Amino acid sequence: MKKTKPSKNAISLLMLLLSTLVLVNLPKIALASPTEIEVLSIWTEPEERQYWDVVLAKFQQEHTDITIKWTAVEMDTIYEVILTRNLEGLDPDVICMHAMWLPKLANYLRPIVAGAPSDVENDVKANFLPVAVKAATYRNIVYGYPTEFNSHALVYNKERLYAGTGSRDPPTTWSELITKARQCTIRDGTGAITHPGFMPYIDGNEEKRYEFMNLLWSNNGEFLDITGDSAVGTQPFGVPEALFGDQKGVEALELFESLSTKTVTNPLDASYNPDTLPDIYGLAWSEERVAMVVIPTWFTYVRAAMGANFDHLGIAPVPIGPSMLADGGTYPQNSSCVVYNWMMAVTERAKRENRADAAWTFLKWLNAPRTAGYIQPGLPVGPIPKGGPCSIIGDWLITDSVLPSRTGDLQYGKTSKGGVPVDTLDKDFWFKGFIDQAALYGRPDEPFIKSEEVQDQVGTMFERVASYGEDPTTVVPETVTEVNKILPVPGDINIDGVVSVPDAVLVIDDWDAEPTGPLSAKWNRGRADVNDDGKVSLKDGVLIVVNFGRTGDP
Repeated sequence: MKKTKPSKNAISLLMLLLSTLVLVNLPKIALASPTEIEVLSIWTEPEERQYWDVVLAKFQQEHTDITIKWTAVEMDTIYEVILTRNLEGLDPDVICMHAMWLPKLANYLRPIVAGAPSDVENDVKANFLPVAVKAATYRNIVYGYPTEFNSHALVYNKERLYAGTGSRDPPTTWSELITKARQCTIRDGTGAITHPGFMPYIDGNEEKRYEFMNLLWSNNGEFLDITGDSAVGTQPFGVPEALFGDQKGVEALELFESLSTKTVTNPLDASYNPDTLPDIYGLAWSEERVAMVVIPTWFTYVRAAMGANFDHLGIAPVPIGPSMLADGGTYPQNSSCVVYNWMMAVTERAKRENRADAAWTFLKWLNAPRTAGYIQPGLPVGPIPKGGPCSIIGDWLITDSVLPSRTGDLQYGKTSKGGVPVDTLDKDFWFKGFIDQAALYGRPDEPFIKSEEVQDQVGTMFERVASYGEDPTTVVPETVTEVNKILPVPGDINIDGVVSVPDAVLVIDDWDAEPTGPLSAKWNRGRADVNDDGKVSLKDGVLIVVNFGRTGDP
């Protein structure tokens, strides 16, 4: 058959057919779906969720390529949740965490949290309080954004003090505290204590440990020596040890022993009954039951519970103890209080699975300064009226009656609003009181790998004396022995349970390493900094030599 050239119409028809077939059979190109990141938070109450629902909606309105899965767990369980989910390989992308956990969660053998990118690191170093920067930094690497910081203070009810003692002045020494506590204790017709004069705040091992440390430091005592190079230690150089087993530590617990119904010879000398502490906590503020207690900043509900009587409260430094006085210390110059931080970090899993950029985008958005009313003008914003610029996380923390770590957020309200001056944090006695305690008497809570395990031991020690009336002279040395078994061995850099040749090699390698490249090189430079002084030096090598062959639980 003779082949003929196709006509123009035939060619057009053929092209149409081919193009139709191609379009039908080409794979469908889907629009990119948003990246979902999971945030593990500690804010679980209905009013807290109301706030964060509004915040998350605002973020997703501005970042349509990112969605947030918000998982809220109770603060006292989040540590276990973080570790459990890591073992299951199900780490969330962003976690709220106590800064004391950072050495464990940043362990370079199996890190849970990832180091921050350079822009976040620069932001944190430039715009956050030094104590918060330190808390969010491990081995010279910043791991996230600090959130709240808390100091401790003696919180006292001025009207209760006046009714019991004829004076509204707080005690300055433990002797005065005991006297005033007994004078302010109120009993019912049966003699049972209904209004404690001074009581321990022991809601969880963290607060028990802090209760003890506030008193210990204010008695010129020391808590731990992690690297074993303290001049006041009793062990050979290089051996870590608990330092609170001396008279100063015993005296700190004897203070509560002298005020507990479990231990005093004369019941009228007691200022609190351990058996009724849980009930008293619930009514401590609304019914103004407690005269004095040492607590941290975060007591969110106090303001609302007391209402118009909130100004009955006063805030003062922790009274100083007998050993401090004997050593020449004075009040308030030698008072001390624990300062501790929380933070938000991004996980290594988010980094591995390419969600870290989205996670950091969310955290940077939370921490950027905003003008008043940015989220929702009608939403409750806390006790201090909005002025200008405060970050979203700062606004939330102040709403929740805790102090933000960002220095700009501490200026919250310092500009005028519509030409009318607004209140400032330093004019609110609660915030000002705790800011002053942190600035004048605050000492940071030093983190280390076994901090949670040590805390449990110290919390139990405190409860054995304050709640069950056991003898401090027996309980304290027993606890010191157990804590010394837990403390990590200085020099076990690779955390295999023994200080050995591989650890010495790591010191040599890190000594000569140049900190070039991104995060990994910085980590390599710092992991052999055994004594946490910010550099790898001869002192680290000496600790390796001293502890060579020593074993411990990694």
